[in-house]
Formats: sequence, structure tokens, C-alpha cells
Amino acid sequence: MAYPFLDLNFAKGMHSIVNAFLYWFVHMPMMTVKRCSAVTKGGGDGVAFEPWMKFLMCTPDATPGFNYLIAGIRRWGQLLDNWVNALWMVLLAALGLPTPSCAPTPLTLRAKAEQTLFGARETRIVGLTSGAYAITDGSSVQYTFSMGRVTQVFAPYVWESDIDIKHGIAAVMYDTGDDGVDATTGQQTMSMMGCRCIDVADPLGYDFGDNTALSHMEIECSLLRYDPGAVSLDGDARNVTSPYYVPVEFAVPGSALYMR
Repeated sequence: MAYPFLDLNFAKGMHSIVNAFLYWFVHMPMMTVKRCSAVTKGGGDGVAFEPWMKFLMCTPDATPGFNYLIAGIRRWGQLLDNWVNALWMVLLAALGLPTPSCAPTPLTLRAKAEQTLFGARETRIVGLTSGAYAITDGSSVQYTFSMGRVTQVFAPYVWESDIDIKHGIAAVMYDTGDDGVDATTGQQTMSMMGCRCIDVADPLGYDFGDNTALSHMEIECSLLRYDPGAVSLDGDARNVTSPYYVPVEFAVPGSALYMR
């Protein structure tokens, strides 16, 4: 009977449901009042807002609360499913009947499909959620979902620009709901960010008298969202954002000339 308190889904479900009511009764009213006061009183610069804008900004946004609530109910549903499975195992053991055992889910790093996708190139494994991970070589991606039936999704040539996996790849979560996704819902909860260093022509025209190439270093980063329906085998269709250029600053500006 104490099993529910030992399952992590109980804590995650309670966390989501409590946050749903905190959002509805605390955060949402405060946020709505601040938004509404900004468009009704103005910022002192004489800007007049249209009536539809005032109505929109003064309307409470309850969507995040429902996202928390749905995530909590889903977690408690998983808790109930696990609890029934545990009771069934206890019942089988009490009756002296054979009990099923769980087999680990292997990381199929050298499956035939992956060899076709990556070839002999170096890859990295990126943990996305509690039930999903990705393998990428900086150009293509293989997604694996282990929630329930193991599902694999292959996305060739989806990075906007080939990234350098030696610099690491960051898993980005931008949804406040549940992280237990599958191949059909992952686009709402997960993405990846990777970067590469490139040399570009220096517009300042520094010259140290040694006839070296005038260039400096920039970091080019791309953000990749999961969407298996937006890619094709030839890599023509891509569902990513434009690269974001990160300026590199050093205490001594000339140091960037040697970072190649």
C-alpha cells in the first residue's frame, strides 16, 4: 500500500497540480493586473493603445495552468498503471507463478539504419527527456523514444548549419508541461542547440605586419526543434531557426585574431 509514495510520478504529479492552482490564483492575477495597467495607464510617453489591444492584455491567460494540470493528471495516471503492475507482480509471486522480468533498452548505436544515416562519423548522445534521447553527428539526428514501445525517428540533414559536436550539444526544454513525450508529441517539449567556431574577415582591418590573414573568430549557433514530419531523405525540408551569432569578446581585442 505504500508503493505510491515510492514512485516518482506521485511527486511529479503533485508538483504539477499544486503549481496549476498557484498559477491560477497567484501568478495569473498579478500578471494580468500588470499587463492591463501597462496598456490602460500608459507608460508616460503618450502612446494610445487600441481597444482590442486593451481587451487582449487585460484578459487572463489560463493556458499554463491547464498545462500543469494535464501534466499532473498524466503523471498520476502513470502512477496508477505502475501500482496495478506492482500489485499484479506481488499476486503472481504469492501464488507461486512465474513473474515477468524487464529487459533493458539497448542504445542501438550501430544499427544498420544508423550506419546509413551517420556513416563512420563521430556522434554524440543527447538526453532530451526522461523517455527520449537523440544521437547526432552535427548534421543528421536519430531520435529514440522509450516510453512504452521503443520508437526511432530518423531526421537527415536537419541542422541549419553543420555544428561541431566536440563543443557539446545542449538539450533545450521550452514547455512547462510534462516531459514524458513520444514520437508524436515531442515537438512541444524539446529541442537541441549546437554551435561551431568560424573565422570571418575582420572589418576593422588589423594588420600586425606579418602578412597574416585578417580575420577574427565568431561562434555560430543553431537551435533545432523536433519535428519528424518536416524533413525529407534528401534534406531539402528543414524545421529549424536561423543561426544565432554570438559575439566573442576578450580582455585584449587582438586575442580573437589568434583563436582559429
